[in-house]
Amino acid sequence: MESTTQTTSLTRASRITVGAITVFAVVVAAQIAGGADNFPPIPPAIVLSVVVVGLMIWRPASVWTAALGALWPTSLVVGAAFNTDVYLDWISGREGLYLKVAAHLHVLALVVAMVAGVIALRQVARSR
Repeated sequence: MESTTQTTSLTRASRITVGAITVFAVVVAAQIAGGADNFPPIPPAIVLSVVVVGLMIWRPASVWTAALGALWPTSLVVGAAFNTDVYLDWISGREGLYLKVAAHLHVLALVVAMVAGVIALRQVARSR
């Protein structure tokens, strides 16, 4: 009996989502290294980002992993909207230029991941 294995790869939107979530995780690590004190010792944002990226790469054709790729950055953007004090301190430059630049990258990566994640979810759902 022949075994047929179908290899699928990430869609373009999924690759953008994975890249943006990865950039977000790296920026969070850079913010911690740069002196941002608003993070716990083991930041869940980095851990969960790595998990989401890993799942998206592991199961690129799965609707539920594409949904995670869309929901994770969306939940972070919504959370940031309710915690504006921290972002305003970073973006205004009151905490220094380094954290100001990192905050802008942080927000940009989340918005890109959110938009690309929704597009990726739609692409994966349509391909089924």
